[in-house]
Parts: sequence; structure tokens; C-alpha cells
Amino acid sequence: MENIINVPRPLHEVHGERASLVDVILPHSLSILASIYLLMIPPGAAFGLLKSVFLFVLTYALIGGVIANFSEGTSRFYAESKSRRFKFIALHILQPTAMWYLFQDHQTVVLITSIYVVGAAIVVNQLKG
Repeated sequence: MENIINVPRPLHEVHGERASLVDVILPHSLSILASIYLLMIPPGAAFGLLKSVFLFVLTYALIGGVIANFSEGTSRFYAESKSRRFKFIALHILQPTAMWYLFQDHQTVVLITSIYVVGAAIVVNQLKG
């Protein structure tokens, strides 16, 4: 039997209001491991302190978010409200901004990919109704 917990309010955007303990622990654990790993390989290993912090936070947010989005609690949280989904999409403009700063040699790729992903998310949100 899954251990369902009430998620603290500051984490509702990531895990929803209620989630299994595994659904809360797994995204954070894997995000930390992935973030550390990316700081150990190029280009992350060559970044200065500020860019390393940005890379760690960005990786943590992206990996954790992707994993959490597959959980029942997160899916339910966003399915209940169109405004939550729109806020979720709008928040993801920060991530391309960080990627733009980190990967200055690839800004065109970052821009095109970001426009596509955010645009696709807006279309899917409109189809969801």
C-alpha cells in the first residue's frame, strides 16, 4: 500500500496537494544526482561558480519537474485548474532564460527550442479546455 501524504503548500506546484511518499522523494533524489553529475562533466565542469549554481538549479528544476509530472498528485493538481496550467507554462519562461545565459554559444538553438516547447504547451493547454 502506498504511503499517501499531505504535501506542504510550498511544494503543491511540484507534487500537488496529496502524493505518495515515493512520488515526493524520487524526483528530488534523482534531481540532486543529475545536477551533481552535470557539474562534473563538460561543459558544466568548466563553468565558474555562478554558472555552476545556475546549472545545478536549472537541472534540479527540469529533472525534478519532468519526473514529478508523471505522478498522480501532480497530474491531478494541474488537471483541476486551467489557471494553474497557464501559470505552470508561464513559469517555464525562466528556464530558457537561464539556459540562454549558460549556453551562450547555442542561443539560437535555445531560443527556437524554447519557443517551440512553450508554444506547444499553450496549444495543448487550450485543447485540454
